[in-house]
Amino acid sequence: MTERDLFEQLIPQIAELIIEARKLSVEEFQSWKREMMEATPDCAKAFISKIFVVIEDNL
Repeated sequence: MTERDLFEQLIPQIAELIIEARKLSVEEFQSWKREMMEATPDCAKAFISKIFVVIEDNL
C-alpha cells in the first residue's frame, strides 16, 4: 500500500478530525497538535505532518 492509498483510505477519519478541530480554539488546536506529534512514532511523523497540513488548510 502506498502512502497515497493510505491517505485516501483515511479521508473519512481526516474529515472527522477537521470537524472536531474546528470546535477548538487556536490554542487548544496547537496543544492538541503538539500532543499528537509527540505521541507519534518517528517513522510516522512525516505522514502525520501531511495530515495536519490538510486539517489546517480546512479550518
